Amino acid sequence: MFDIKRATLTKPAVIAILLVTLALSGCIGPVGWPGVVVDGDTVFVGSMDGRVVRLELSARLEDKDGDTLSKADGEWVWEPQVEETGSIFNCGASGRFRSGQLYGPPVVGNDTVYIGLQSGNVYAIDAEYGDDVWEEPFDTGGTITGGVAIADDTLFVGSSDGKLYAVDVSSGRAKQGFEPYPTGDKIVSTPLVQDGVVYFGSLDHKLYAIDAATGELKWDKPFKTGGGIGSTPLIVDNVLYFGSFDSKFYAVYADTGEPKWEQPFEAGNWFWSEALYHNGIIYACSLDHNVYAIDAESGELSSEWHTNPFPTVGKIRSSPAIVGNLLIVASEVDKEKAMVYGIDLENGEEKWQQELKSSILAPVSAGGGKVYVNGRLDNTVYVFDGETGDPEWSFSLSDIE
Repeated sequence: MFDIKRATLTKPAVIAILLVTLALSGCIGPVGWPGVVVDGDTVFVGSMDGRVVRLELSARLEDKDGDTLSKADGEWVWEPQVEETGSIFNCGASGRFRSGQLYGPPVVGNDTVYIGLQSGNVYAIDAEYGDDVWEEPFDTGGTITGGVAIADDTLFVGSSDGKLYAVDVSSGRAKQGFEPYPTGDKIVSTPLVQDGVVYFGSLDHKLYAIDAATGELKWDKPFKTGGGIGSTPLIVDNVLYFGSFDSKFYAVYADTGEPKWEQPFEAGNWFWSEALYHNGIIYACSLDHNVYAIDAESGELSSEWHTNPFPTVGKIRSSPAIVGNLLIVASEVDKEKAMVYGIDLENGEEKWQQELKSSILAPVSAGGGKVYVNGRLDNTVYVFDGETGDPEWSFSLSDIE
């Protein structure tokens, strides 16, 4: 178990279910779950006090005296160099951005960091200097609970006003020729853009396929499920895989919107996180505490895992990651703890586990054989060796002045 000194937030809050957050908007909001993005030797991460922080990983090579640092006995022995890039974030008359306004992870492209805020604004930040790229942020008119997606020169983002927006990345203004696409309820997930089509779900129980250039519906009609859709779909070989708040997991042909499986796979609770694919198997995590290995062709539990799901200690809201031959999953123990597992992709056996003194709702990230998680309660980034689960380093974002 990691024995890390925990920094306590002044107003800790636990989100029992996603829908609790959707009624809250404006500057003062609930504690979010900002994620991590790894870009080579640089990490960009959202903090609980509403900033985007840049961590330079090359700083691990030497301490201030020039001596090489190394990991010893599972203890953290170095801290990465920090460059704050969030100075542009202001909210309301107070001029201070409030805790809990970041949910989706930052997205890096064109030497720019893009981030959507719960206040409804999308920002573009120079990745090197932290300067504001646009003259003003793009305002969706609602709140943003999911992340943003970028394809070529366009950014796509969903809002609580039920619309999908397209933004010109160079100007930060609405893309010409693309009218915001309306749905029947809030959009809380991150869109997926593939081959000129934007795929996204809504709390109106429907999955949409929209032409990225024109904003027109590509299918005859949206695909309807029995519950809201809060996760980003996964696309593999022209098939979309995604879960719903009806506790079912679906496979839909990307070009037609027609189902691939005769019946969706059913679990004991919601599917919230994004699924992953590896060697013909879809890995899907549920709030019923289980990780499922589903045959991508049949929609049935894979025999590779002896048709048994992998049980964890609690609900799984965080999207998993793959490092080498391991599936990395974060599960909630309670509101103050999480367990991170390394699971063998081939047989479903546990290879390692680590307990953190913080809940994890943000997606697990991976890069360079390492696993990155952002602790929600203690506002700390933790990094593990993906193969062994050994701790590499941690950094408290609360320590940044």
